[in-house]
Amino acid sequence: MDFNKEILYGEVGAILGAAILSAIISHFSSSRVTIAQFAVVGSIVGGGSLFIFKKIKNKIRRGEPILRSIIQDLIYFTPAATPIAVFISYPFLYYLMKFFVKNQWDTFVAGAVSELAGFVIFISCINFYRLGLIKLFHKNLS
Repeated sequence: MDFNKEILYGEVGAILGAAILSAIISHFSSSRVTIAQFAVVGSIVGGGSLFIFKKIKNKIRRGEPILRSIIQDLIYFTPAATPIAVFISYPFLYYLMKFFVKNQWDTFVAGAVSELAGFVIFISCINFYRLGLIKLFHKNLS
């Protein structure tokens, strides 16, 4: 149960990061490419930060050794999360953001909506992976 909460917590950071950074960059550049690139950067920084923060908080609450258990979780999580994010979720965010900016959407709203759409894809894929880990290897990422 904590796994999806950690991912959702990270998603809040990703939405805020993508929306805020793309809105800020839009004041300095009108390039759809640049704005979309910074939406992805904001998503990575915001999402990763809040995901790790929530994971650490949960480890402390459960009394688990923080560094060792986080590294062990990330050993299982990263091989799936990285390709899903790099090849599916972030490209989706990038191209959707470019589309919204081209169609004159407010950059803050466009960043948030684009990130949320990319997240729906990410959460679906990562939970299929997690289900496979549970079924095949009896390993739960909580």
